[in-house]
Formats: sequence, structure tokens, C-alpha cells
Amino acid sequence: MIKKIHQLSKTSELKDFEKESQKRIIEFNEGYEYKLWTDEDLKILFKENHEELYNLWDKMRGVQRADLGRYLILYLEGGFYCDTDFYLNSKLDDLGILDKTYFAPSTRDFIFMDNGFTNYFMYSPGGDKFFLTVIKESMKRINETKNY
Repeated sequence: MIKKIHQLSKTSELKDFEKESQKRIIEFNEGYEYKLWTDEDLKILFKENHEELYNLWDKMRGVQRADLGRYLILYLEGGFYCDTDFYLNSKLDDLGILDKTYFAPSTRDFIFMDNGFTNYFMYSPGGDKFFLTVIKESMKRINETKNY
């Protein structure tokens, strides 16, 4: 298992609830590498590792940058991704996650929907081409959108 934890924030100035998330993640997971990625970090990551994605930077909304950033990070580096409003109460090692990509389950929002998965908490051993497929499809949709 890759012992890295990634979180994203527009800037390094975190709100109190985000600081609490960060504190718990670090406290419960001694021996893990931790990184808080800012928008500026993502822009550099895109530029150095995915030129097509970097070229779309100005067309993307903040949430698109964050979603695509977390996918590229997990593809390139692997490890855990946790939103900054995600609170841990135990060690990540206790989850029993094996070396495969994992998405947190989500409940259905409407009666007609099935249960699914969400991207607020994910794990990847790195190199999972699924993330490249999602990035490619997202880029296609961003390019097709007229309302930036």
C-alpha cells in the first residue's frame, strides 16, 4: 500500500474545519507522507505532466480543477485522497485496503438512483489508467461546453 495522503485546497490558508481534518489525518497516520495541494501546485502538476490538461486551465471552474487534479495525483503518485471536510477517527491502515483502486461508497440522492461511489475519499496504488480515461472524457466535455 502506498503511504501517501493528498488533500486539495484553493490556497494554503485553511479554514478551521479544514485544519481539523488535516490534523486528524496526520495524527492518525504516522509514517505517511502528507501533501496539501494548492491551485498553484495543481497548475504546475498539469504543466509538467499533462500538457493538454494544462492548456484547459483557464477554461476550467475550480471544482473541475480539483476533480481532475485529484485524479492526476492518484494516477501519478498513488495513495489516499481525502477532501478537506473529511474527518478520520482511525488509522488508514485499519481499513484493510489492498493494492487496488478504491472509491468511497455513496448513497443514492433520489429514490430512482442506485447507490454509487464518490470521489471525496479514494485510494489508488498509482498508474491506474481509469484516471486517465476520466481525465480524457472530462477534457472532452470541457471543450464542448460553451459557458465557461
